[in-house]
Amino acid sequence: MRLLERLQRRGHRVLFFCRDDSVAEQARALGVPAEVAHLGGHASVHHAVGFARQLRRHRPDALLLGTFKKSWLGALGGRLAAVPRVIARIGLETDLPSRGPFYRIAFARWVDRVVVNARALRGAVLASLPRLDPERVVLVWNGVEEPVRRHSPGALRAQLGIPPGAPVPRRRRCAAACARWGLPSASFSSDTVSRSATCSMRWTSSPSPRAPKG
Repeated sequence: MRLLERLQRRGHRVLFFCRDDSVAEQARALGVPAEVAHLGGHASVHHAVGFARQLRRHRPDALLLGTFKKSWLGALGGRLAAVPRVIARIGLETDLPSRGPFYRIAFARWVDRVVVNARALRGAVLASLPRLDPERVVLVWNGVEEPVRRHSPGALRAQLGIPPGAPVPRRRRCAAACARWGLPSASFSSDTVSRSATCSMRWTSSPSPRAPKG
């Protein structure tokens, strides 16, 4: 759903097909148009025919299949509807075209592109179906959402009294020192502008008897 939401923000027309109304409502809550599409087990070829009717109504430029187990009927429906591009996403090494004859047929004949998120997974997909053209298997790294900045740059330094450009001790190194000295918890700041910064500690509970003096 998040992928479709972001694509929609960029100006693409999107539609989310899902298994039931509850999932469709979740998508609509995000502003993503949704419809229920029934795709059952491998023998439910009539579901692929019904799915093709839905696709013909919307005439999409591309169909992205996000659930591996539905790639057989989903890709068949896409081909019956003459969708120009059928794309299947694979995110697990257990979801490979070699899992069964239905998947081998779907990926060999009806899927135009396979999208994976790791080099090792790309190799596993190609090894599972040697006839598959390597150019049809595309590596796309998982996206990382940039965190929202809550304060202006330098605000925390100013709050703690740390001059601009002054080095700050590594959190892990100070935490390891606390663990070694048996100190339960401490907060740290830098009170020197020299390259060899020192930690000033404010104890949040009684220090251990093993804590260093001074």
